[in-house]
Amino acid sequence: AGVLLAGFLQGLLPRDLITRRMGARSGLVGLLLATLAGLITPGGPMASFPMVLVLAVSGADRGALIAYITAWSLLGFQRTLVWEIPVLGADFAILRLLVSMPLPLLAGLVARRIPLSLVLPERLPERLPERLPHGGRGAGR
Repeated sequence: AGVLLAGFLQGLLPRDLITRRMGARSGLVGLLLATLAGLITPGGPMASFPMVLVLAVSGADRGALIAYITAWSLLGFQRTLVWEIPVLGADFAILRLLVSMPLPLLAGLVARRIPLSLVLPERLPERLPERLPHGGRGAGR
């Protein structure tokens, strides 16, 4: 379902809008938008990681992608409502959220400063290589 939703979102979100709002020149506003999107994204990795792929293909820079994933993992709104407040109490949950709030922005700023390039393949390879480093298909021949 997450992959289907991501495919629909890719068709609905105009590429120039994502590039303008979350691209390399979006500044702190792009990181804030990515943080907000990560905060409100429900579900587990099967919902959030396809969304990261959609944002990356649509023109978001790596700082926004890191801010999104960091916010999703640290500040997930549904996790706070369903697990943290009932189990740990509202005081603890609010304190944890306040302390964790700047971390996605800092992670996005650091990711923008690292001198690596993010290159996405145009399409998936036709077949897997003969030997995979983790001992997958073709290993042990």
